[in-house]
Amino acid sequence: MRGFGVFEKGKVGWMEKPDPVCGPDEVICRPIALAPCSSDVHSAYEMEGEYLKNRILGHESVGEIIEVGSEIKDFKVGDKVVIPCTTPTWKHPDIQDSNHQDAGGLFTAINFSSYEDGTFADKIKVRSADMNLAHLPEGVSLEAACMVTDMMTTGFY
Repeated sequence: MRGFGVFEKGKVGWMEKPDPVCGPDEVICRPIALAPCSSDVHSAYEMEGEYLKNRILGHESVGEIIEVGSEIKDFKVGDKVVIPCTTPTWKHPDIQDSNHQDAGGLFTAINFSSYEDGTFADKIKVRSADMNLAHLPEGVSLEAACMVTDMMTTGFY
């Protein structure tokens, strides 16, 4: 897949990466609306770490599902969905300890662009899809839906 990301601190551009593999509780989406965030700029030019090398940026997006995992019950191929900027691993044992944003490690709910490739790509893998995605409501513009992905979920972080 092709995506826009950070090669190393201060060096950004288009990159080619392998297509994401869809796990049982995941979906793969094609982006239909994206928005940059100041966090993307911060990640590209201020932060350092191995996890930020050759990493696709982006975490505010709306997509159309192109593949669903075997355990997905609430979504199907062709659905238009709102993809939140934070996607906790809801089945992780730490969730039971009310630690949803850091289940499995520090800031793991903010996995796009940090632990996994972000949304500025041809394909977006969303984990725990039944618990993280929302159907795009009829009558809601792509622009409004894209802004909600960051504004609403950040309020719960």
